[in-house]
Order: sequence, then structure tokens, then C-alpha cells
Amino acid sequence: MLKSYFSKVFVISLAHREDRREALRMTFVNLGLIEPDEVEWVRAVDGSLCPPPEYFKAGAGAWGCYQTHLRIVQDAAMDGLESYLVIEDDAIFNPHSALLLKKFMEQVPGDWQQLFLGGQHLDLPEDVPYRPMVMRGKNVTRTHAFALRNTGYDIFQQHIANAVDYLANGGWHVDHQIGAAHQKELWKTYVPSWWISGQGPGDSNIANKTNPSLWWHPPRYASHLPFVYHRIDGADSKMLRQTVHFGNHPVGSSFVDEGLTRCVGSASELKKWLDEIADESLSMGKLPGVCHPEISLESVAEIWSNWVIESTDADLEKMADYPFNGLFRHPVNRMRLRPIAEFQREAVPLGDV
Repeated sequence: MLKSYFSKVFVISLAHREDRREALRMTFVNLGLIEPDEVEWVRAVDGSLCPPPEYFKAGAGAWGCYQTHLRIVQDAAMDGLESYLVIEDDAIFNPHSALLLKKFMEQVPGDWQQLFLGGQHLDLPEDVPYRPMVMRGKNVTRTHAFALRNTGYDIFQQHIANAVDYLANGGWHVDHQIGAAHQKELWKTYVPSWWISGQGPGDSNIANKTNPSLWWHPPRYASHLPFVYHRIDGADSKMLRQTVHFGNHPVGSSFVDEGLTRCVGSASELKKWLDEIADESLSMGKLPGVCHPEISLESVAEIWSNWVIESTDADLEKMADYPFNGLFRHPVNRMRLRPIAEFQREAVPLGDV
């Protein structure tokens, strides 16, 4: 499928990350995205072995990432490729990715120069009239899954190689440099209205820390998520932990977030916390959750504009498969994916998007 849209598909990976390469091979086959032998597996530049110059302050991992992407676009230009897609080895996809890709590519404008299948919006993207699956990227960062077209090769490599910008901005990464180009509209950049690819969990070779799975879906949808209320004496489960985000600072092994304590008795603080957790949950592809002995379901329901449901009253696995399950209004409803019956009360009719 990917080869139908791009002249070549590159996967970049450090030599010692066979685990990630094997995971991607299985994903490509299982989802029907591409045959592994159709991929060009590229050895990433290791910044610890090829260290950055003094002006580059973002670290060895970020230098290796920048150098690898520069090398790929240079090779693509010299090889005369019409386009290419580059995927980093920590990219992840889901069962809907192949269909999302098809619908996205059907609507992408013919003047595209860069496409992101996954990324993070630092500035809000813009809708494209009459193309509900496509948005204009205004400042997109992350480099785990993007495509370039030959009409943009020259300016792309010139821009990302501009040492003056890295020198002026301290810990500047190549994806920050790419995002700055979007702000200046140096080339035509489009993104799907729902990300096709995310970044997988695990240790980051660039940031040198452990991250959860992250998708960074357009933030406009966070307020449409329902909150899952879990009672303090409620049962723990693997599914609950996989599908619901209760915050980043749990008290021990409980679902109580430390930040909720300051919200007790303050509707404004609780509203702020709920908004933050909803935003984070959307980025993770999870449902937002709340659990605290001094905060009632009723107090959450009074503040949250969407509905609140108890953790025992829902099939959380199905609810977390949004927006494909009809949980809230989104252009993917036009794919005619069947909404789940228990969401019919909240779902928008399929032809109403």
C-alpha cells in the first residue's frame, strides 16, 4: 500500500535496535502496509560515534537524527526519486492506519511537498475546504513518519542544514527547524485530520528517557472525550490501566493523582486539571479518568461539558477506540465504520459530518 503512494519507503534505525525493526516488520505485514523486503532499511547516524560540532547544543542523539534525515533527502535527490516516505523505528500504527492512509491520500492536494503521517502540532493546523481528511500543517514537529516530494527537496535540505538557526536557538532539533519552515510557509505541508502513525513506548535514543505511546491527535477533540470516574475502592485491571489515563503522578500504585489534592473544594482548579488530563489522554489515545476519595462523580459532571461514566459501566476497550466507534463527531465517520451500539446516544449520524 505505501509503495502505491511513495517512490521509496525508508526506515531508519540504529544498528543495535533489531527489536524495533522486527516489531515494524510484523506491523507492516499484519496491517498490509508494505512488504518488509520493499523497505529500504537505513542505518541511522549514531551521534555518540559521529559527535556534533560545538554550535549544535541539542545533544548527540538529536545530531544523529538531523544528519540521518539530511543524508536521506540528499540521496533521494541524487537518485532522482519522485517522492519518499521516511519512518523511524519507534513509529507505531493501529488497525485503522491502512484505511486512514487510503482516505487521506485520496484527498491530499496535488501541490503537496511534505506530508506527515504522524507528528505533533505546536500551532493549530488549518482545515482544507472540501477535504475533511486533510489539514494544513502550520508547525508540525516529530520526524517518525513523514514524506517529501521532489519539488521540495532543494529547499528542505537547505533549510534543515542552516547552522545559523541551530546556533541561534540553543537546543534546537531538526524537527523544530522543520516546524519553523511550516510557520514561514516555505513549502506545502499537509497532515491527516487524525494521525495515521504515533510514536511507540520505550526509551528514546534522542531524549534519553522512557516515553509512553504518544499520538498527539489534534487538540480540538480533547473536550469531546468522556471522563471515566473510578471509585477509590474500585477494582484494578490491566484493561483499565491500558485504556484510561488518570494523571502522571499517581500516589503509590493507586489511580489517585497527586495533583488532584489541590483541586478538592475548588471548581476552578478541578476544571483546569480535567482539561489537562483530557489533553494528555488524547495525545496518548486513551480516555481521561479521575479517581479521588474527596472528589465525587457529581462534582466532575457539574464541571465537565461532556458526559462522565463510571468505570464499571462501560466497555473501556471499545470506548477507547475513538473516533472510529462514533464516540464523537469527526470526518472519519464518513468511512462508514459502524458506531458501537452503546454510543448511539452520543454519536453523530454517519452522514452528518
